[in-house]
Amino acid sequence: MDDLHVNADLENEQDFDEGTEEPQQVVSKKLVSIEKKDKDKEKDKGTKKRKRRKDVVTFCAIDCKYEVIFDAVREMGWKIVGKNADNDGGKAVGNGELPMCHIHWVDVANIHERMRIMQPWQRINHFPGMPNIARKARLAQNLEKMRKNFPKEYAFYPRTWVLPADFQDFRTQFDSNGKSYKNNIFIVKPDAGCQGRGIYLTQDLEKISSMDSLVAQQYIRKPLLIDDFKFDLRLYVLVTSVKPLRIYMFNDGLVRLCTEEYVRPTSENLGDRCMHLTNYAINKNNENFQANEDADDAGVGSKRSLRWFMEWLAEEQGEEKAEKLWRRMGSLSTKVIISILPQLSREYDAQFKTPAWANKNKQAQQQQQQQQQQ
Repeated sequence: MDDLHVNADLENEQDFDEGTEEPQQVVSKKLVSIEKKDKDKEKDKGTKKRKRRKDVVTFCAIDCKYEVIFDAVREMGWKIVGKNADNDGGKAVGNGELPMCHIHWVDVANIHERMRIMQPWQRINHFPGMPNIARKARLAQNLEKMRKNFPKEYAFYPRTWVLPADFQDFRTQFDSNGKSYKNNIFIVKPDAGCQGRGIYLTQDLEKISSMDSLVAQQYIRKPLLIDDFKFDLRLYVLVTSVKPLRIYMFNDGLVRLCTEEYVRPTSENLGDRCMHLTNYAINKNNENFQANEDADDAGVGSKRSLRWFMEWLAEEQGEEKAEKLWRRMGSLSTKVIISILPQLSREYDAQFKTPAWANKNKQAQQQQQQQQQQ
């Protein structure tokens, strides 16, 4: 078609008056224009191909443990690279063996090892410094610091002691025989424990080790109950930025219920873990545990949804109280993150930010190169 188009133009151009461009010049310009268009088309094709390649997000799955994450990745259309071993978390893989990727998901303990090799364009699902609230003792220490300065704003949790550091102050809660004043009950948790392991309730000082790393709190005797069962809430909060601080709270979560009906705590029933502790790992083996087998009914069983809980609360105590509780939960989550914000900023800079001396060296090298070129 281009050749026919040129020949037709050539015939039409034969009758030019004097002073106009010669037919040969016109043909040459037409040919140049056609060649330019062809090159532009080829360039556009290459650009489109390159853009398509860049649009593919790669997801490193070597350190990913949970199938729900893989389902979400596939739904997003991302490309999974690396392989997920079948030994509950993947085999030990050195940094040098990791594939290049846009997103590195880590569900294992070597988070900081992975952070050290992250490039500025890569993303990882952790912030350095989060152990300051992930570990019970650090969380308690940071909250206590804030409560000393802002007692009203940080009055949302019971009195807490980090042992053995606070053991002398904790000792004042007991009489000379080691019995708690006013029959107060304390719940004691190991700092590094999980799934309810090592948690117990006591009124006796002698049952609490003065050497182990523990967190002790005053036990709440009259909790809110659902169907006569004690429960807790699991909220999901996403931090996407530290500077500036940006937090999102998911509008759903979990409600975990005990499997034994709650009664007034006494020295005789303090050992009834399925009445006092809401941990799934503790209650799942109780004969009263109810599994929810209907995904459309979130208000049945020993595990329920947060959305169901908010609807239940609105019915039981009114919309106004339910909305107030939701706002307070969001405020609580923000205050917890704020309690460690200085550490988060400091550790983020230490992990990812280029130090000032490195920037100065880079600037000096650039100046030397410019001087040499001149």
